[in-house]
Amino acid sequence: MNKNMQPYTKVLAILSAAVAFCVTTQASIVYNNSTTYLGQDYLSTNEFGDQIKLDAASTDRYVTEFNFEYYLAHNASGNEKAELRIYNNATASSIGTLIYDSGMQSIATGYNQFDVTGLGLNVTTDLSWTVQFSGVESGESAGLLWYNPPTVGSSFDDFWEKQNGVWTLKRLSLPGSPIANFGAQVTAIPEPTTVQLAIMSGMAWLGMATYRRRK
Repeated sequence: MNKNMQPYTKVLAILSAAVAFCVTTQASIVYNNSTTYLGQDYLSTNEFGDQIKLDAASTDRYVTEFNFEYYLAHNASGNEKAELRIYNNATASSIGTLIYDSGMQSIATGYNQFDVTGLGLNVTTDLSWTVQFSGVESGESAGLLWYNPPTVGSSFDDFWEKQNGVWTLKRLSLPGSPIANFGAQVTAIPEPTTVQLAIMSGMAWLGMATYRRRK
């Protein structure tokens, strides 16, 4: 290693540890519906998902991690992907404002978890999350898993689905239908303080300085 780089590298390591400490000591699960699988799935290639309420006992609303449960049939050809979108909700009658889009990500066959970390989303207490699967061909299937009840936060017994460009709230009304809540978990921290933001800015500056020296 270049001796001129060593001070930058050491400071960067210290700042990284400081940020990691701030996040890990304050992170909390503000929504959790991943405990009780109801044994049924909802299969669709439309964009669809759940509207949820985060834990009312917590003020943490800076989302850092989001994961959900999904299923992809074992006969899948390998080109299947999923796209997670998160919306801030103003009212219960609207899907809300899009604040995050993962883009299409590759998924695996069977029952799995789609996990997104490193988020930095300021959200309200109410938010909607949706998934859209692609590459699902004739004879293949992909969908989300019904879970209930949430152990942290809450969710109404309905879900959003976009059909022909129109968002519709749907319920499962047939006898024996599961409660219409999908398996997901949300982790958040308090909104970053001025000190934390300064540390993050310092990391970004040092990263650029290190990159320039290497070039």
